[in-house]
Amino acid sequence: AAASGAAPGAVRVEYVLADAAAMPQLGPFDVATAVYLFSHAPDREALHAMFRGIRANLRPGGRLLTLVRNPGGFPHVDWSPYGMRILDRLPDGDAPLLKAQFLTEPPQHFEYREWAHADFAEAAVDAGFTTVGWQPSRTPPADRARDEAYWSAYRAWPVSSLMTCTA
Repeated sequence: AAASGAAPGAVRVEYVLADAAAMPQLGPFDVATAVYLFSHAPDREALHAMFRGIRANLRPGGRLLTLVRNPGGFPHVDWSPYGMRILDRLPDGDAPLLKAQFLTEPPQHFEYREWAHADFAEAAVDAGFTTVGWQPSRTPPADRARDEAYWSAYRAWPVSSLMTCTA
């Protein structure tokens, strides 16, 4: 049913604010997306809980599509040309804490955990996902501002990857 005042046939959208490590039952859904969510898990227990919560909200055969950061795979890459810089890497618990900045004006500082792809895959399998995969980075065509060398370097050392999981 459309909300009062909404156009006939309008779809009602509901936003829910929740701790991803204590995800309430909201589904089941066919697809879930997460953009850089898992790099904020403070420890392995929370990382696994996030994947379990998402899996519990997907139908059998449902898919999780998530962008995950890649610094662990490329610890010495300079991503400044792509708008991000890692300032510091601090040993801290289950995964190093990275201090970084977006190269905006003014720069925006942020922190996240350096989980490896293997950590994400382990958490997904533990949560009951039946398949886990990684999609290669796709880039736009080269142009005057960003030539093929710019994009080939990004494809060799991507800032992030698309992880796909099937329930």
